[in-house]
Amino acid sequence: MENLNEINKQIFNYRKQERYNEALDVYKNNVHNKLPLDKICNNDHLIANILHCLRKTGKQEAAFSFFHNNLKTSPDWHKKPNTTFEYGWCLYQQIKNIGNNDFFDGIPDVIIKALEFHKTIDHNEQYLLYSLMFFELSKKMMQKGEPVKKLIELIEDIPENHFSANNENSIYFDQKQKNKAPDFESFLVRKAKAYFLDARFDDCIKACDNAFNKIKKFHHGNHIWLSRNMALSLKQKGKTDEAIDRMEKIVLKKKDWFLLHELAKIYKYAGKENISFYYFCKAAIQHGHSPYKASLYEDMASVFRKSTDNKLTCMHLSLALKTREEQNWKIPDTLDELHKELNCGISGKSSANIYATLEKYWYDELKETNVDKTADSHDTIEACGKITRILNPGINGDGFITTNDGKSIYFRFKKARIGNEELSENMNVRVFAKKRTYKGKEVWNALWVKSN
Repeated sequence: MENLNEINKQIFNYRKQERYNEALDVYKNNVHNKLPLDKICNNDHLIANILHCLRKTGKQEAAFSFFHNNLKTSPDWHKKPNTTFEYGWCLYQQIKNIGNNDFFDGIPDVIIKALEFHKTIDHNEQYLLYSLMFFELSKKMMQKGEPVKKLIELIEDIPENHFSANNENSIYFDQKQKNKAPDFESFLVRKAKAYFLDARFDDCIKACDNAFNKIKKFHHGNHIWLSRNMALSLKQKGKTDEAIDRMEKIVLKKKDWFLLHELAKIYKYAGKENISFYYFCKAAIQHGHSPYKASLYEDMASVFRKSTDNKLTCMHLSLALKTREEQNWKIPDTLDELHKELNCGISGKSSANIYATLEKYWYDELKETNVDKTADSHDTIEACGKITRILNPGINGDGFITTNDGKSIYFRFKKARIGNEELSENMNVRVFAKKRTYKGKEVWNALWVKSN
């Protein structure tokens, strides 16, 4: 045993000098297959040193093989604290190497091992390992399906007070962490996100409320992402007014196109199509063309699908198709079928060219509509009615619509999402109009007209 202890001292000295390969050579030449396995296994410091050296040389797989196959042992904080500590760091390093593709055939074994191992870590004694392993697990497992369900099991087993609420109180604090979100804040944010991904919308709303009540100052926009998850959860629960209110506040601060897209979808879900289309256009224009906007272009096509304007529908469908084709992405059957159903034809233009054509149209729509408010504003109305008078026919035609509550609205044919030849008196329509002053009088002018 003394001989083994002397060998371990030599290995440890190499380790301190970061001469890891030399330390491993000492073990290979003097210990492996030369000393009884039980003596090796009982030397906690020796095994810990070898695991450390294997990890530092990027040999995590070899570390696991050495631990499980050669030594045939298992982690044990009571009998082998140093070994178990180093095993945990090897496990953490292995988790970091896991990619999204590794989840295609189920949850990787190393993730399952880490989930079980995390339950054994003392959050006071080994806080750094405890916290880093949790946040790495939560990052990798934030995927719909079984991964996020397993993550929620871990989250619900962890008391909130296990995480530090103040970076500066941590013994691991340094200047690099000065602006880092405290672990407590990050835990609450990830908990809410996990519930949202698992479609547990009531739990997500509660988790967001809890975070807003307990965090006074958020870091790196965490309050925005909490508000987003809460708004989308409120929408799923049918509380559209609350959802819209939250999302409106978000896009005032952060105008990312996908947030505008989500706001547009909530307005559409609420039946406020005029404002929905306004935000669809803003999302499409924001930051220019991007392949990641393919689903946005598809949603915009569905807006026109309800009208008889097949040309605009086809242009948006073609933009979505071209965008996916150029990225070699899968084309959804519904998108392909609708494109064929409307006889849209195959465009020879690139997605960038189609986008440039539509961009002019979107800008015109934004100028005409200019809506950054709800449809209930006293300056705008959305209503059903009938065309009661056509003044002039043709492409530059115009006329009047009378709503069901008796308002008279002037409209131009070019504002109608209906073919010019189809517009006729007594036709049932839906109209969105804005109040304007004309020759000293307040009048209503249509911003768009649809068949009803």
